[in-house]
Parts: sequence; C-alpha cells; structure tokens
Amino acid sequence: MVRIIKAKRIISMANPEKIGSYMVIDHKKIKYIGEKLPAEFSSLPAEDYGNATITPAFFDTHVHYAGYGYCANSLPLMRATTTDETIANLKKYVNDNDSRNYLLFGYSPHRVKEQRLLTRAELDSISGDKPILIALYDGHSALANTAMIKACPIKNTKGFYPEKGLYAFESFYEVYKKVSKMVSVYDFLKGLNIAEKNFIKNGVTTVTALQGEGLPLNIDLKAVRIFSQWSDLRIVPYFQTRKISAIRRSGLKTWGGCFDCAIDGSPAGFDMALIDPYLVDTPFEGNRGMLFYDPRELDPMIQYAEKKNIQIAIHAIGDRAIDEVVKAFERNIPKENPQRHRIEHGIFLNDDLIQRIAQCHLMISTQPAVLSGEIDPLWVYNDILGETRVREQLLPLKKMLDAGITVSGSSDAPVSIPNPLKAMSAAVHHFNPLQRISAYEALAMYTSNAARVMRMDKILGTLEPGKEADFVVLDKNPLEALLHENEQISVLATCKKGKMIHF
Repeated sequence: MVRIIKAKRIISMANPEKIGSYMVIDHKKIKYIGEKLPAEFSSLPAEDYGNATITPAFFDTHVHYAGYGYCANSLPLMRATTTDETIANLKKYVNDNDSRNYLLFGYSPHRVKEQRLLTRAELDSISGDKPILIALYDGHSALANTAMIKACPIKNTKGFYPEKGLYAFESFYEVYKKVSKMVSVYDFLKGLNIAEKNFIKNGVTTVTALQGEGLPLNIDLKAVRIFSQWSDLRIVPYFQTRKISAIRRSGLKTWGGCFDCAIDGSPAGFDMALIDPYLVDTPFEGNRGMLFYDPRELDPMIQYAEKKNIQIAIHAIGDRAIDEVVKAFERNIPKENPQRHRIEHGIFLNDDLIQRIAQCHLMISTQPAVLSGEIDPLWVYNDILGETRVREQLLPLKKMLDAGITVSGSSDAPVSIPNPLKAMSAAVHHFNPLQRISAYEALAMYTSNAARVMRMDKILGTLEPGKEADFVVLDKNPLEALLHENEQISVLATCKKGKMIHF
C-alpha cells in the first residue's frame, strides 16, 4: 500500500539542506522524499498535516526499561516541594494502594525546601508493618523503613547505614536485587505497557533497554525480550553482565550498561570516580570516589566482543572512570571501532579524554537532562566539585561534537523523564554558552546519531528512500522553536514502519 504524507516541512536529517514537503511510503519503507510530488503519485490522496513539521522518529539510547515501567506505575515523588508534602503523598499512596510492599523511585533531597533525606522514623510513620523502599533520584541509593530492612537483610556490604535506613554504594545494588523479587507479575507487566505509551507519546519508537538488574534467572531481561516482540516500540535489550558465559547463552549482540557493568557511581552519591577529589568530605579514601571493579576485567569482555561482533556499552560518569574505560578500549580494539562500542553517560570529560575518545571512534550515549537541573540542580555540582570544573567538564557537548565523537541522547529513565524535545532544549541552552550546540545537532542526537550508536543507521535515523518509515509529526519546527528556551513543542503523531501509533 502506497501512502502520501504531506507537511509544511519534512526534515530528513540526511543533511541540513534536505528538507521536503512530500514523503511517499510503500510497504513500510520510504520510497521518496522531496519538495514536489512525482507525477506517478499525483493521483493518490495525500495525508496532509498542514503547517506541522515531520522529522525522523526519536530514539532513547539508554533506558532501564523494566525499572522505568514499574516506577511510572507508582507515585511520582519528584513533584513534592517539601518534606511534609512528600510524607503526605506517601501516606495517601499507601492507603490507596493495598500491597504487600512498596517500591518507589525518585525522591531528591535537593528538590524539597528542607534539603534533606527522609528519615527511617518518618518512613516508619507511613507504614510500620509493610516494607517500603524508595530509590533516590540518581538510581544509586535508597531509603527504607524498618519493615523493609527486616524483610531484606544484607550483611557485610559497604554503604549500608541502618540507623538512617540508607543504602548506598554496594549495599544499594544488593538490596535492589532482593526487593525487585517482591514485584508482582501484574505490576511488572503493567509497567511495561505504561512505559511503552510514555515513549510513543513523546515521539520515541526505538529504545536501548538495559536489563539484567539482579532478578533470579534475569527474568527482567527475558520479559523485556518477549515484550519487544509484540510491542509498538522497537526495543533493543542490552545485557548488564560482566560474565562472558552469560552473554554467550543469551545470544545477544548487545552487551553492557549499568549495574554489574558500571565502573563507577554517581556525583551526588560521591562514588563517581574522579581524577581530582571532591571539594567535600566523602566516605571514600582520598575523596575521589571509587572504581567498582578492576578495569582489567574489561579486557576479556572486549576481546570476546570483538571476536563475536558484539557491541559493548560501559557506564562511566567521572573522568577517572572514563579514563580507565578508554584505556581498556585502547588496549583491545582497532582504532576504527567497527563494533561501535559505547561509553554510557560520559558526563565529566576533560580535553585529553575527548581527544582519545575521538581517536578510538568510541561513541557516547549521554543525558542532556543533567544540564537542565532535572537530575541535580547545578548548585549541587558546584558545591561538591567547584564552579570551574563544572563549567569546563560537565558534558561539554560542543567540544565532543567538534572532536568528531558520535553522541546520542537518552533519558536514563527512570532517572529522568523520557522527553527528547525537552532534552534537546537543554543541550541547545547549555549553562556554559561555549558548549551550546545547534538545534540541528541536538535533533541529530536523538535521530541520526542515535541510529549510528545503536548500529541501526542503515534502516533508521534519517528519512531517506529505502529506510523504514519511522517519523514523528510536530506542531512546530524544532530547528526554530528549540532556539527559544521555554517554547513548548508538541508531538501530534508518532509513526513506526509507516503505521501511526495511537497514544
């Protein structure tokens, strides 16, 4: 079936000049795109979107899909502005939702007036008998009430502070593995569907799903792989394991991410591995964060991946962590990086690291939401790292792109909301004017660049003949609207393989 799509502008992303008004779709693929409709199609009716703008559909190249789905199906803790409001919201949620236990996400001490964590006693006042665990906004620490601490005992694990009900560092991963087993099948599956709808309504058709979060038999990975077979999304699972035997059994060609593969932690958790120390005292010797494992463990992983045509993605946020990951790739891959190995996050970068990453042709999947304050307010980074270091090293996008690094955009959901257009705006309006990028470059992070990072650029990422007809209809021209920091751009329709997806 041939379809004719018409709009005021169709931005192909094949090159900055390639902008048309007509697109012809035949059997799920693009047959033609241009300013005038070829005569052979002139007798066919056109689907006219008037003054709207069409671009390639968006990607989200770093998502904890199952975790995001579950969190999207629970209480949005980030909306509260005071501790009292947070507690009141939690009490109402517990009263309105009868469950054996409660796993929530997103509380931030930086977003409430009191600038502090909830206490164990306050969580006990919400529910004294049912376990509650609240994963903090950075996805690297959590708070628990007494019932949860008793239900999920952990021993001899670094970072557990029972008097506070706080799990950080290694203890967070241990308790998260145990608590994840408590999630009901119904809630798990409901979350997958909610996540799907949220991505589609934001114009996303393709996601990297980082799975393998400690559940028995990697059930989350298996469930997402099954769900992807009938989902309206194109879901590409990456297996978060350091075990070669596990990736061999999985049969996947995409490997890595966070959790077991993460080589360091997060800025606010003070376990981001830094070359120069934090400006505040931390739980770690030398105040330089920590490396979660010996970087030499990456060598056999990379060597195996090279032999089997597998792409590896490794979480590294701090400059010391990134340096170790880059060294591992320098030791083990050809300069051309044919497998398109990736660094996940790559948030704090100095000039030397940028040049070495470019020389190795390594790719970066990052989160522009860190620039908007959605994850951490800028003052938090300034307080713990210093304004100069933050200004020069916090996601220097222009330097990265100018060096020739392929950078894709992502949400790290549930850490930030999967809204590509909002993230593009954050990149265009970088707090450091010297690191601002163009609207076209920001759009490329979620389309053409993202397709390259996910090794899908032969079929997706640009609107060109022969490629799959994945596109999004926007009410405004993003190349103009993104230049205005607070201007809202709405998604009118999302299309995958020539089929409009309802949301």
